[in-house]
Amino acid sequence: MFDRQTLRVQAMQALYAFYSQQHNTTLASQSDQALKVLKNALSTEMERVRHLHIQYLHNLLFWVELDREYNKLPLRSLSQNQWITHLQADKTFLALTQQYPPSWPKKLLKLWYFDTIANHPWITTYKAIPTPSFHQDHAFIEGYFVNVVFPHPGIQAHVKSQCLDWPLEKKMLEEQLLSFIKKFNLSGEDCFSFYTHPFPNKQRFYKNLVKSVLRHSDDHEMKIKEKLSNWDINRLFLLDKILLHMGLAEAEQPLATPKQVVINEYIEIAKRYSAPDSHRFIHAMLDRIIPPPQ
Repeated sequence: MFDRQTLRVQAMQALYAFYSQQHNTTLASQSDQALKVLKNALSTEMERVRHLHIQYLHNLLFWVELDREYNKLPLRSLSQNQWITHLQADKTFLALTQQYPPSWPKKLLKLWYFDTIANHPWITTYKAIPTPSFHQDHAFIEGYFVNVVFPHPGIQAHVKSQCLDWPLEKKMLEEQLLSFIKKFNLSGEDCFSFYTHPFPNKQRFYKNLVKSVLRHSDDHEMKIKEKLSNWDINRLFLLDKILLHMGLAEAEQPLATPKQVVINEYIEIAKRYSAPDSHRFIHAMLDRIIPPPQ
């Protein structure tokens, strides 16, 4: 959850939004107040994914109740699933359902249930098993999300309408849910650390990257300008300029990621978010401005 590449994209988006509002083609160094604003952007993103995570579990339990009511014998009811009953009894989860109450319309959830979910082959095949083991119950839940929920067009459209960057949040949400499902079993392992711990190491990476861009932009701008050939730095796409600043900032961090790894990571971000040929420019420029390893 929130791997470094995801955090780089988060930082890029926050920096792009910030500098776009400055109406200035030069990325001038900024104050600590700007850092505070951009740091809050990550916290907001994490909170939104937390809420979606619990909402997906709310949806699961709502559909379990519908299944209990409308289940047709001899098929087993989903309410007999041991993983689900374990979740319903978990005190931390119950507390989180109060903190993040369900917010999706029940009418919509019922429509999806009767339209596609109730008769989905993954569900009907599982319900035909007479006495599944806990391992089978656990595997069913993972497959339920992967095969039924994540690809569901109605659910995807509903969440996308509420998220500014659904492809990125979708990736984070799905990774978090699957990680939670794998950990949540009868062992009592703490599976809710995403809610109770602030992930200091990952927040530190994001904060240090953004801080370096904000505080050293004047110096980075000069280094970029020196390596540009027959091109005015003010004519660069703002997004490409931000990626160059970020790559240089990350390479200058203590215990920095190796140069070629940094370059490859920003090439991939440029391919996904910038103009069609930007990744080639990012590759060439970062190779020039990032010093070789000592």
